This record gives sequence, C-alpha cells and structure tokens, in this order.
Amino acid sequence: MKIYRKSLGKDKQDSFWYDGVIANTKNYSLEAMGDIEIEVNDKTYQDDGARVFAGSRGWTDEELDKNVSEWQHNNWFEILKGKRINGRLMLQGGEGKVYHEYDEAMKELKRLEEEGD
Repeated sequence: MKIYRKSLGKDKQDSFWYDGVIANTKNYSLEAMGDIEIEVNDKTYQDDGARVFAGSRGWTDEELDKNVSEWQHNNWFEILKGKRINGRLMLQGGEGKVYHEYDEAMKELKRLEEEGD
C-alpha cells in the first residue's frame, strides 16, 4: 500500500481535513471526494479555504461540530476499484460506500485488498 496522505491524528478523523488521493493498493484507491462549503459567523468558507480557516484556529473534529453553523456541502472518503494496466491503476468505479472517518476508510481499504473483493 502506498499512503499519500497520512492520518492527522485521532482528533482529525473527519474527511473534512483531507483532499484527493489518500492511498493506493494494487487494486484500489482511497480518495477524499466532494466539495466543502461551511458557514461560520455568517461567513462562507470553501474547500482548502475552509480547511485553512479551521486549521489556523487549531480546530479538531469536535470544534468543527461546535463552530460550524451550517454545512452547505461536505466531502467523504470513497474507495474506487481499479485494474492495473502497464503498472498504472486505472480506476473503474466505486464500491458504492462512503466513509466519513480516516481510520474507518483505511481499515476497509486494507480489508478489501486482503480479501481480494
């Protein structure tokens, strides 16, 4: 398994903190997908701007829940199945499930690869 984005810790498991390809195995890719748009104190923050805003305040998952007044869009983790062609993982589609926490998604990625689903 090749991990591109390591966990930010137990207090930052929410997919909010992650973007893009998280990890690849021989047959799967774990990716953070979707757009983020949050409202805090009547101001709107999107995608990286939302992550930078929350991160600069030292927020954790718990503080997100307390401080975000409205989630207009959110993101998630998705595991995409692929096929190796000339050494490259060519993605064929998702397995139909979404995950909202890093450790949960990584655990499922490892299980899928080990079981060969």
